Amino acid sequence: MLFSKKKKIVSLEKQNERLLNEIKNLEENEIALKNYIEQLKEKVNDLLWEQAHQEGLFDEPEEPDYSEACSCGGTFTPMYDEHPNWIKFCSTCDSRFENYDASPIKEPV
Repeated sequence: MLFSKKKKIVSLEKQNERLLNEIKNLEENEIALKNYIEQLKEKVNDLLWEQAHQEGLFDEPEEPDYSEACSCGGTFTPMYDEHPNWIKFCSTCDSRFENYDASPIKEPV
């Protein structure tokens, strides 16, 4: 009788260990599935954004036009992108216009 109880205890311990391993595997699978679902959500969002962008639902911000008309019929365009209001030149007649107030190297008064 003592032998059969020990045998049952060993059997139950093995079942318990097997069930604990199954729980651990299920938890790992749950974490992997959650990560996979998050990756799929990100891919879907990226695809939706790309589709909306291609359909023109998101307009690109327009750059302001800093060009001005020149008396020769050409156009004054900024010499420096970083300082578009500073020096402008006409590619037609090669004249320049400099706005001293917008100069980045303006000396203090």
